[in-house]
Amino acid sequence: MPLNQNQKTAPGSERTSRFYRGPRPDTRSTVPNDTSPFVWPRNGNELAQTLQGFADERYVGMLDPRTAVELDRTITISQPNADGSPWGVNGNYAKINWVGPVGDDMLIYRGVKGVANRNLVIEKLNLYGNGYAGAPAGDCLKLLAPEGDPGSIYKFTLRDIYMNYGRRGLVFEGAVFEGMGENIHSENHQGDGIAMAHTYTPGEHQGIVSNIMLIHPNSSRNMGAGIKSVNSSNIFMGSFILNAEGGVVAPDGLRYAAACNGENTGESVFVVPYAGWGSEVSSNSGSSNGQTVATDWSSGQPIEVGKIAQYLLDNQQGDVPNQMNTMASYGEGPPCAVLKPYGAGASVSGQTTNKPRGR
Repeated sequence: MPLNQNQKTAPGSERTSRFYRGPRPDTRSTVPNDTSPFVWPRNGNELAQTLQGFADERYVGMLDPRTAVELDRTITISQPNADGSPWGVNGNYAKINWVGPVGDDMLIYRGVKGVANRNLVIEKLNLYGNGYAGAPAGDCLKLLAPEGDPGSIYKFTLRDIYMNYGRRGLVFEGAVFEGMGENIHSENHQGDGIAMAHTYTPGEHQGIVSNIMLIHPNSSRNMGAGIKSVNSSNIFMGSFILNAEGGVVAPDGLRYAAACNGENTGESVFVVPYAGWGSEVSSNSGSSNGQTVATDWSSGQPIEVGKIAQYLLDNQQGDVPNQMNTMASYGEGPPCAVLKPYGAGASVSGQTTNKPRGR
């Protein structure tokens, strides 16, 4: 239940508007508490109230950097009224640790049908899913718009977010589009580090994830893929280490990936079966020591999952343009190649680089 607005939760604290503001950082300051730019929630209820308040009042609020909250239930935030201005949260690297039921999501930002939920900003959060020593959360952070375009979330910015030990890390689901994620770290999840999925809610518009730009995603040591991507996404300067299913798995194509690195991350760094509506995978590098694979420790014992890395790109249809890629071996094991071979009598040719087209 929401906390009583007049309830005191810490000595020297006070409430203003609907937010809880902690004691001012410098008690010698003459500035009154209610002028502090920071909000200091002390528990899950106060965090939920604070985040929803930022959405209601349509601005990007800032959490106190000392914020450390144990969360035992899902927080779902939505913006009932929009004016087009940026809104959301700058967490100042707040620590949010899951202690709730296994499989429940931690933080959801949900689109509202009939409201233009654009310019959402979420940055500087640390979300721990508790899967290392306890019952893991479901998704650490999810942008959800299941009603399609009438309730879409678009033109969003995600930056400097750290997620680990959930079932999945960052999830885009439904009509989530025209947004950017920068410096997103998602590791040690039981499934995918970053996942994208369309929705087909009965009686509603299709919810299509599209036009996603990811800059320097570090999505590693996941039991699924580093990124499970839709076709309409661009991925730059990514780092993918020891993922079971591969660095980037894009079943319907991958618009563009460049300057990424993958090491011992599934059989192939990129798995793009066919080009979809247009794809390119260029100027990337991969490497393998020929023996190390992703390891699942969830049972308390090490269980190796996935395959030994051999290829930079798995493109079964052979229709994805690619150039200036490399795949290197630095240990004993099967030979490596840029492209996984297909067809009768296919074998690894030993090609570890490919040249620019037209040269």
